[in-house]
Amino acid sequence: MLPQAFFNRDTVEAARALVGKYLVRRYGGVTLAARITETEAYVGRTDKACHAYGGRKTQRTQTLYAPPGTAYVYLIYGMHCCLNFVTEPEGEPAAVLIRGLAPRHNLDIIAENRFHCKAGDMTAYQKKNFLNGPGKVCAGMNIDRALNGLPWGSQALFVCGRPEDAGLPPCPQDNEPLNIKVGKRIGIDYAEEAVDCLNSLEDYDVCPAGSYEELGKFYLRRLKAPEDVLPYVDFEQLGQMYEDKHPGLFIGHCYVAYPKQPSPPIRQENGAPLLWDASWSVKLKLASPAVPEGVWLRLPDYTLDTDYGVGEIDLVLHELKVGSLDDCTLLESQCILPEIYDLMAQYNDVNELVRDGNNLGHVMDEQGQGEPHWLEKFAAALEYESCHTLKFALDISQNMHCYEWVSGEELADFAARHLRDEGVPEDLIQSGAINFDDYAEDLLETSGYMLTSGETGYISRNSREFIREYTAPEQGGITMQ
Repeated sequence: MLPQAFFNRDTVEAARALVGKYLVRRYGGVTLAARITETEAYVGRTDKACHAYGGRKTQRTQTLYAPPGTAYVYLIYGMHCCLNFVTEPEGEPAAVLIRGLAPRHNLDIIAENRFHCKAGDMTAYQKKNFLNGPGKVCAGMNIDRALNGLPWGSQALFVCGRPEDAGLPPCPQDNEPLNIKVGKRIGIDYAEEAVDCLNSLEDYDVCPAGSYEELGKFYLRRLKAPEDVLPYVDFEQLGQMYEDKHPGLFIGHCYVAYPKQPSPPIRQENGAPLLWDASWSVKLKLASPAVPEGVWLRLPDYTLDTDYGVGEIDLVLHELKVGSLDDCTLLESQCILPEIYDLMAQYNDVNELVRDGNNLGHVMDEQGQGEPHWLEKFAAALEYESCHTLKFALDISQNMHCYEWVSGEELADFAARHLRDEGVPEDLIQSGAINFDDYAEDLLETSGYMLTSGETGYISRNSREFIREYTAPEQGGITMQ
């Protein structure tokens, strides 16, 4: 374990020195270890990106004033934990954020924490994005806010210079000299980068306030305080109090409050992720002459349909310094449905793409008004129809009654119902002598059902009329310039 004096020094020096050291996490008889590959320094009193900027001390930031080496764990974007180690003398708010790790010990457990699979079963994408971010670090190493304030010297979480210092075998792959690079702070210099951060949020509240003073005034209006109290209110202090109750981020002229609790990932019956992030439908990277590098717009934007509040489109237009989507250039596009690609070739009007992306968001939210297995059935229908366009996907979503679906979990019930319809005695059905799953598979395949590529179930088209709304009178589009 590194001595406490290691952390009791200049924060930038500590951040540099931590690179190449080993983060060790122990819990439940398990020891995880990973080499630190990326750090970030936060010096509280003078650093606008630090929670304790200007010496601010609240219930959330009090850990930053703790003795050096203390673990500071906080929640960002309402869902991801971030691990920091407090630096400099006690009472001086500063810390080093652990931004990236290279796993070294108990890789299977770290992979299970991150992706619910063994390390050898990870995809190329998962390997590339294993622990390369502060939220990923905490997820993989099983670090949460329960560890906030953990003092230096704890065996549950600490940093050491070599794996052998923690009783672990050495790592020969780490014998090469370090090549440490120093770069610009991530996500601070440009407000448009903050807008990009919203892509990771499932839900959030937007307040029309670009400073603590404006946020305090907003909060007071929400509290419906009498007008005669206004001259006596410290609005900046009130705004900071609102932030403590509703952690968030100032973006341009707005304050975005993070969601209180993230939703669990949507999964198929076999446990594999279906749509890895159900909080968005379409993402568009839009640019303007003022911001040629562009910012991401995440759909759906519910204010587009309600004309209520400040929405994501408003935020993006503000950061791009334009008046409407017509003034934007589309640089990139993504769709939550993996079957749908090359959106830019499907639309020649960004407003139309935004409307359709919004509609898909509503579809994903409603999920067939609670119909069981609706998402699995929708994914299967897209595969069955070889759907690769957003408009056709919207048509399919409106015609789900045209598909017959048998989930992989329902094969035995399907076979039993068929036997009952054929008049087979219940005693035989309940005897346990019939392999229902294999029988159901044969029945479905001979009836023209298609087994999905993920083997989550069987699907076929019935004789009901398929009504086209989005693809009528024809499908397709032209390239967006």
